[in-house]
Amino acid sequence: MNKILSLVALSLMTTTAFAQKDINYNYLEFGYDYVDISGSNHLDGFYLDAGFDLTDRIYMGAYYSNLSSHGPDIDRYGLSVGFHSNTGSDTDFYAEFDLGQIDNRFGDSLTYGLNFGTRTAFTSSFELITKAGYTEIDDYNDGYFEAGIKGLFKFSSSTAITAGVQSLDGDLGANVGFRFSF
Repeated sequence: MNKILSLVALSLMTTTAFAQKDINYNYLEFGYDYVDISGSNHLDGFYLDAGFDLTDRIYMGAYYSNLSSHGPDIDRYGLSVGFHSNTGSDTDFYAEFDLGQIDNRFGDSLTYGLNFGTRTAFTSSFELITKAGYTEIDDYNDGYFEAGIKGLFKFSSSTAITAGVQSLDGDLGANVGFRFSF
């Protein structure tokens, strides 16, 4: 977890020095998600993520993921509302509130959380996204801290491959996906 937090801190310090291109909050992304839990167990599956700019600074998002581990699936879905502000040359700071649902074999629960981070367009073909936050799982009186970093490798202004790593309360995860921006 310390390595991921160090990467997030490093990206926050270097974002204003190299940014050069625009950042787009209108997208649809789908991909593969993997989470290593308790050392020898893991969850994997697919995810969908979307975002849409409502105004110059406010956006709305939606997400869905289906993860399994040789047994029942865990479905997570919800909506987010966020605020973004340009903090430097093509670097945005963002903060978002998520409201969702988690469904698994033990029951269903409302989730809500707060995330913040940066998005930096280093070149016209590479963007870096950092994220930190906390999500509460209502019915379990529990939650988790999250930190992550994701790269967007753009083929054009509308298509990109994404790759990211994250820590969910110390459980490491990774994802790869395809993003279509509009």
